Amino acid sequence: MTDTEQSLLTLLRRALFGCELPLPTDVDWQRVFEEAVSHSVHLLVYDCLTEQERAAIPKETAALWRQEVLSAMWYNEQLLGEQQAVLKALSGLPCVILKGSSSAACYPRPELRCAGDIDLLILPADLEKAEAILSARGYRPSENNHPFHRAMLREPFIVELHFELPGIPLGASGAPLREYFQTAAGEGIFRGGLPVLPPERQAVLLLLHKLEHITSSGLGLRQLCYWAVFVHRDMTPERWEDLLPKLSRFGLLHFARVITRICVEDLALPPEDAPWCMTADEGLCRALLEDILRTGNFGCKEERY
Repeated sequence: MTDTEQSLLTLLRRALFGCELPLPTDVDWQRVFEEAVSHSVHLLVYDCLTEQERAAIPKETAALWRQEVLSAMWYNEQLLGEQQAVLKALSGLPCVILKGSSSAACYPRPELRCAGDIDLLILPADLEKAEAILSARGYRPSENNHPFHRAMLREPFIVELHFELPGIPLGASGAPLREYFQTAAGEGIFRGGLPVLPPERQAVLLLLHKLEHITSSGLGLRQLCYWAVFVHRDMTPERWEDLLPKLSRFGLLHFARVITRICVEDLALPPEDAPWCMTADEGLCRALLEDILRTGNFGCKEERY
């Protein structure tokens, strides 16, 4: 792990859990900024910098960083407004938000999560109705077909209408997961006025999403941060007791242990939030973290991931 990567992890510990650890005296702020942008965590990191640290950033780097922060926060605001309008338009159809705002709600400051697309889970039977509703709002279908969702585009927004969760394996190995989420679109709960999955189902979704990234474009620190704050806020001992046997049945328990132990050791997730994870293999945790640091968000640092 490089000094820059270590500094970035130290700052993320501070941003997510208020863990105050010293930074090296010779921090290369330009490289920390670039690394934070590559993992889409530059809002989180910039917000937690002290006055002395901001004063130490070279002027050109500070100007670029502020520009990226303002741009990301502007897009966040625009996306949230569009999401509300889309949900209102689809109000007659059962649906829940996947990731996105439901993940942001777990952050100490939700507005510091860099937004992406609007991901919704709907019932398969409602796909054509949902497409028609979005088409009336000026959206057009993407030319690229996906086996589990339909992407609708209206610059600068993308709405992904999922009729099956991303990351569920094909065939018999995915059958238990497919059954678990079969009616999930109609069984959401409301949090902050938004329809979201209950915590146990959200946990499975986030794990599947991470595995999908690892086997496709690459997993970055942004996705690791999601998991850490979600576990801390939403997963009680009673929920783990109910969920862990399901994760074993789904084939996700080993991965859950590894990814959660990384969050404990490298992002300051309190170990008492998930004591069951500490049996994960330490060498595998180190190897996966190195892979996460190497690839960046959506694999942007490693073109041939």
